[in-house]
Amino acid sequence: MRSEILVEKLGLQMHPEGGHYRRVYASDTIVDIGKLRPVNTAIVYLLKGRQFSAFHRIKSDELWFLGEHNASILILELCNG
Repeated sequence: MRSEILVEKLGLQMHPEGGHYRRVYASDTIVDIGKLRPVNTAIVYLLKGRQFSAFHRIKSDELWFLGEHNASILILELCNG
């Protein structure tokens, strides 16, 4: 299966919300948002077949690049107030 080859070749690990990932960049600048975090990070993220990313709160901006065979993506945004 091609996705398994990508997981192995890219050194991806299981992501807590589903799929596989690997951090490829983290800024040297750190901010405190209740815990210390880099101000900017980048990951490679892979969903296989019918996998999905579980519903979760996003506390930072995200930038998405869709790769090969990404027919569509659905992002549900719920706002307070």
